[in-house]
Amino acid sequence: MQTSHANSKPEAGWLLRELVGSSSAADSEPTSDKPAVVKQASQRDKFFPQAPQTPEDLGIRASDVAALVLRTLMSRDGQSGRQIAQQVRVSLPILESFVRSMRDDKLLSVRKASGAVDYEYELTDRGLEAAKRANQSTTYSGSAPVCVDDYLESLRRQSLSQCRVTPDTLKTALGDLRFDAATINKVGQAMVGGKAMLVHGAPGNGKTSVAQRLTSAYSRGVWIPRAVSFSGMIARIYDPLVHNELEPPVEAKREIDQRWIFVSRPSVVVGGELTLESFEFALDRQTGLLETPLQLKANCGVLVIDDFGRQRVNPTEILNRLIVPLESRFDILTLPNGRSVRLPFEQLLVLSTNLEPSDLVEEAFMRRIPYKIRVQDPSVTEFRKLFERIARSLGLACEPTVIDYLISTHYERPQRPLRFCHARDLLSLICNACAFNGLPPVVTVELLNEAVGNYFDD
Repeated sequence: MQTSHANSKPEAGWLLRELVGSSSAADSEPTSDKPAVVKQASQRDKFFPQAPQTPEDLGIRASDVAALVLRTLMSRDGQSGRQIAQQVRVSLPILESFVRSMRDDKLLSVRKASGAVDYEYELTDRGLEAAKRANQSTTYSGSAPVCVDDYLESLRRQSLSQCRVTPDTLKTALGDLRFDAATINKVGQAMVGGKAMLVHGAPGNGKTSVAQRLTSAYSRGVWIPRAVSFSGMIARIYDPLVHNELEPPVEAKREIDQRWIFVSRPSVVVGGELTLESFEFALDRQTGLLETPLQLKANCGVLVIDDFGRQRVNPTEILNRLIVPLESRFDILTLPNGRSVRLPFEQLLVLSTNLEPSDLVEEAFMRRIPYKIRVQDPSVTEFRKLFERIARSLGLACEPTVIDYLISTHYERPQRPLRFCHARDLLSLICNACAFNGLPPVVTVELLNEAVGNYFDD
């Protein structure tokens, strides 16, 4: 049931009936003849979450918003309308329409005036009982969620397929990581395809670093909802550990829907801790919130499975779980209440491994991953240039003859393979030695021998 406009007052008691009424209310999404605000505000090639103008524009049930208000006041009674609006991230005029109905239902009362045009509210005895009931399903009292339809629209308009990746943007994204033209070309084509790539090779050559930097080759940022309502169950999409908040673009200086946040395209990295359960919704019994699957957090960005093949779960099982979403671009997820939802799988999947592809899974599975990119060891020339560049960045003086000594004595003679990470790691050890012993920042043969001995345990 939708709230009415502020100038059209419903019969008293309807909101309370929704809050404590039939359990089937949690299994239905609201309907409206009016298109979602985000769809109206989205241009053909851009997505922008315009601020709702009416309660109906929120796209969620009135009882969901009322329950948020009740839980907010139960956690800290005596808050002003403006404070509550900031907590649930809706405008004050929209919040006031809910507050009026809640006052009519004797759920809230005015404690005192707060400024010229606002009031401080508190729960009545009836409101406290309703808040306790609302708290039984979830203790969540943050941003009001957005509806599933608006979330799906945002993914469609901000998908990786909307971005143009070029050799220049990819080289810029990789930064100080240097690769030959053939590798750059392969990676770029895989990104344009937007499905999956397997990055393999010896450890220490930057496979994980490559995977983590790919998102910046796409557009700068995306809008994501702070939370989404899935059949009345709330899932947090925004995760500050994954999503980096950005300053909104200039065109977004208009009034925006505060339930959305502008972030850099996500890069979600998981390693040996990955399990099949990580790809499914799970209910947090303590808070009543849905734990969001990895692939939803990575939508419109990159999902990196690092050390692929070293998880506790068999790599074949992981690919079995992901093959259908990769090919169809949709994933079917089951909610804890038994309902299924069909959600976009809008991300680039990157599998990074030190193992040979043939040792991971059967050939039939490998065919489903169209791009296999081997990250090679650096050549002597590449290693030399890298060593010189990192030394300069660390403020270390280094003569060419010292690098010659390093390569001939500690690599060619013992037949030790060069790795891209060795230059950075050895020079970091030399910096530590100079700082501890009060030595001038100069790379010497003696310091190199000591660093190599510590690093390789020679």
